[in-house]
Amino acid sequence: MREKIYKNPDWYKNPDLIKVKVGDRIETSESRRIKRQEKLKSGEIEQYKLEDFVELSAGEAEEILKHLESHGDKFGGRVLSAEDLEGNGQRPKYVATIGERKIYLPEEPYQFEERRCATVYVESDDKKRIVPRTYYLSNSAASWRYLPEYTLNVRGEVSHFGKGYEEQSLNAPLAVQKKLASLSGKDNPLAKSQNSDLIFAGTARKINYDSDASYFRSVESSPIVIEGDFRRQEDLSDRDPNQTLYGLRTMQKPEDIAFRHDSDEPDFDHLVDSWMQYSDLYGEVKVRVFESNDGQNRYFFGTDKLGRSWPISGETSAKVGTNGLRQTWLSLGDFFTPAYEYDTQAGSYGNNSLHRGKYVDMYKNYLSKIPLIQKFENSK
Repeated sequence: MREKIYKNPDWYKNPDLIKVKVGDRIETSESRRIKRQEKLKSGEIEQYKLEDFVELSAGEAEEILKHLESHGDKFGGRVLSAEDLEGNGQRPKYVATIGERKIYLPEEPYQFEERRCATVYVESDDKKRIVPRTYYLSNSAASWRYLPEYTLNVRGEVSHFGKGYEEQSLNAPLAVQKKLASLSGKDNPLAKSQNSDLIFAGTARKINYDSDASYFRSVESSPIVIEGDFRRQEDLSDRDPNQTLYGLRTMQKPEDIAFRHDSDEPDFDHLVDSWMQYSDLYGEVKVRVFESNDGQNRYFFGTDKLGRSWPISGETSAKVGTNGLRQTWLSLGDFFTPAYEYDTQAGSYGNNSLHRGKYVDMYKNYLSKIPLIQKFENSK
């Protein structure tokens, strides 16, 4: 049982000021890192493997297209075909093996409405088929996410992206995030697509809560439990009488957000990887990835050109399913608040002096006050 027994008010400036009681021993962050390295050497825990994408030959790309199998619903009366994908700039060009599964990426992402998107090709369980999947760059989080489902408006246009069990269950693995970032830079050309709506929606299902869909079959319905104070425990007696149950979002106080166990926290002294991700909302975002102190998970952090930082997402080491997603995922509630949030989801913390369209700044009044964000910023 771990118990924090000493915390200096300026602990985030020096992580070694945090001491943790483990049984009858007192450990500092340095001693825990040494222990982790010993476990890595002994094989008790495994080091994350950083996968690289390599370029396909023309013949290999042809073979992939021959074994393509679309699992999406008809869109506009059509089933998405290999010819549609190739004709709209989504011919596969890169491959990486993540775990035991091959994943293929196109030469160039494309634009659908206000989002950068890409067709990600994923190997089937029997290794005989290749299934196209749609991934898009989340405007607010600056993370590439999978599209499991969608809804249509009365004109037959995509009006809503399905969020699955939760948005955090839709984030692409690190290798896919990094490669798509390199393909979607500010100066990189986007594929010319005449049928971007078909390419985008043709890989997915209309929302009908179909439990047979691959996403619901392969992704765990509940996240890995990471104990901490990430969500406010609602007490209706404390609610503003002028605020309805469907009014402002109620968020955990930023000063109170914390992991319960030090082993689950990101280790900011050991950078796993970093890259630049261009976002139409933020501009250039510096993405940094760190492992947890126990080596079990990864945490992604973003920093924009205004110097604002936010936790983008987390990643487990679980197997990758046929949709390209890890089968388990992390949910840390209000800790995963982006620097720009929809103004309807900002609770009482939106900084109205900094707006970008429908997005409002969450750094000034919220993120900057989270102790772990302060620790991250002092580690850079």
